[in-house]
Amino acid sequence: MNAAVRDLQTLFEVGPLGGLSDGQLLDRFVARREGAVFEAITHRHGPMVWGVCRRVLRDHHDAEDAFQATFLVFARKASSVMTREKLGNWLYGVAYQTAMKARATRAKRRVRESQVSDMPEPMVVPHDLRDALAESLDRELSRLPEKYRIPIVLCDLEGRTHKEAASQLGWPIGTVSGRLSRAKSMLAKRLARRGISLSVGTLAMLLAQDTASASVPTRLIGSTAQAASLIAAGQAATGVVSAEAVTLTVEVLKAMLISKLKIVVMVLLGCFVLAAGGTGLAYRAQATEPKGQEEVLRRPINEQKGEDRPSWKEDLQRLIDERIFQKLLQQLIDLKSEDIQRLTDEQKREDRPIRKEALQRRIDEKIEDLGGLVERLHDVKEEDRQRRIDRQKIEDRRTEGQDQRSGGQQRLEQRIDAIEKKLDRILRELESMKGQPPGSGRRAGDN
Repeated sequence: MNAAVRDLQTLFEVGPLGGLSDGQLLDRFVARREGAVFEAITHRHGPMVWGVCRRVLRDHHDAEDAFQATFLVFARKASSVMTREKLGNWLYGVAYQTAMKARATRAKRRVRESQVSDMPEPMVVPHDLRDALAESLDRELSRLPEKYRIPIVLCDLEGRTHKEAASQLGWPIGTVSGRLSRAKSMLAKRLARRGISLSVGTLAMLLAQDTASASVPTRLIGSTAQAASLIAAGQAATGVVSAEAVTLTVEVLKAMLISKLKIVVMVLLGCFVLAAGGTGLAYRAQATEPKGQEEVLRRPINEQKGEDRPSWKEDLQRLIDERIFQKLLQQLIDLKSEDIQRLTDEQKREDRPIRKEALQRRIDEKIEDLGGLVERLHDVKEEDRQRRIDRQKIEDRRTEGQDQRSGGQQRLEQRIDAIEKKLDRILRELESMKGQPPGSGRRAGDN
């Protein structure tokens, strides 16, 4: 009587729901959270979910808990179903995951009970073909690619025709038929590797028989719909469904969250690897850039048309910004000051005169270093002069008569002249130190 009243209420308040597609039902439930819509989804996909739970668990009470937990998870995660018309495939995946979680929980519970009570070991009864198939079918079916698993779920587990499945998925009928045949062949081969040899026709017949026998108890659908309505309203459903179903729902939701977090971590890790690879490529490109610029300068002008030719000001400014000369000069001055200060401190601490040979050797080493620095400076100046000559020739051929001397060149020459003056002053200081006695080294450094 209550079921008839509920059906009449659904007909007058919500309207006929049998003609709506899975996507329309799902959108309506997400938008309005109507219990009648949820019950219609449960009636449509309940036999398939019930069959999965029965095959995996092979226990009526555990299957009921897994069935209710599957649809309670759906009530919480309905808005996360991305492809609306593939709702049956999504429910199949959740049902299999929930049933496997219930199976693991049951095994742990039995281990704890066997440790507490001293019970005899149960006899191991050999499985027949149907039991072995029930244990392996869903494991292998869940591992099939989605495009092959969906036709089996719709046509074999939910009993839809090829035309209905093609209309729901938006595929041609030939595509549905071909993928269904390919899926059954793949499933038969995978079952054969587990020792279950079945032809494609026998497998289809067993699937059809299992679907026909998977009738969901009416009370189970009603209690599940009522619990889903309570959960959608933000209330607890402990009094409507069993505590095991509620606990199983929480565990499955946690497992789905952990799986999503793993995917996010893998995506972030992939982005980090790509960013690191891009940085390495950019560094290599930057390291080979000067060579490419010199090749551009040596090519004729007609080959350089349409290309971005580097400016000689940018090259020279980059050379100055790197502060090659300034760093070398500063290191030389610091070394000279540190050596003189260290020798002076040693003389004061040990109260003995500094050997003239040691000081002379150190000064000679610094003069040699300074000479190498001067030679390097001259080489750089010569290279810069040759580069300017090459650029001057290019500019003469392009502009014919424009002023070739710019403010940047003048500033560069002023900086080079200042560096030469500083080097000459350091040379004079070192030469003067070379001819002075050891005791006068401190005064020469101070001046």
